[in-house]
Parts: sequence; C-alpha cells; structure tokens
Amino acid sequence: MWVGAGVLTLIGALCYAELGARRPQTGGSYVYLREAFGPLAGFLFGWTMLPAVATLFRYRRHDTGTLSFRVPGYPWLPLLFIGIVAFVVVMTIHDSPHNAGIGALIMLAGVPVYAVWRRLFSHAGC
Repeated sequence: MWVGAGVLTLIGALCYAELGARRPQTGGSYVYLREAFGPLAGFLFGWTMLPAVATLFRYRRHDTGTLSFRVPGYPWLPLLFIGIVAFVVVMTIHDSPHNAGIGALIMLAGVPVYAVWRRLFSHAGC
C-alpha cells in the first residue's frame, strides 16, 4: 500500500513538474486550472483552499499537546532533505541570481513578521 501511494505521489509530482515547465507564471495550481478550464475554475479553486488553510491554522493554534513529531528515519532523512533543498537553492542562485535574490528578500521579510506573530500569540491557554 505504501509503495503504491509513493508511486502515485511521484506521478503527481512529475505531472506538476511538467505543468510548471510549460506554464512558468506565478500562481501554481491556480494558473493551471485557469488556463485549462477558464478563470472561474481558478477563482473557485483559490476560494476552496481558504477553509483548508484556515482549518490548519485553527488546529495549530488550539493544539495543546506537547508530543514531539518525528519523521521516519529521524535524524538522517530530515538531514538528507535539508541537503537536497540546500543544493536546489545554490543551483537557483547560480542559474538565476536576480530571481533568487527576490525570493530571499521575500523570505527574509517574513522573519520579523513571524517574530512579532509569535510574541503576540505565544501565551498559553489560547
């Protein structure tokens, strides 16, 4: 069962990679649905994602459990993932430094926002 799920996930990832190569605009799934089925499909997809994201934020906000989460293969698998991501980042910087710089600035701009958010909403009992 796990192997089958892994194969399906790989097929889905390869499909998204092909879509990303053919449609390099920003927007991901929204762009793919908009171009395939029209602007209404893209618009509805964006709005249907809102409840899913809100549910995840609510769950995370109200989770009072203190159990830690460990992935299978801990700590080697996460370290391998970090290494692969670092390689992709370095290659992106090498191939397209302007776009990589813009992405880095956007990520760095999120750090103070996250720090303020944590300070405002980190008190217990919420």
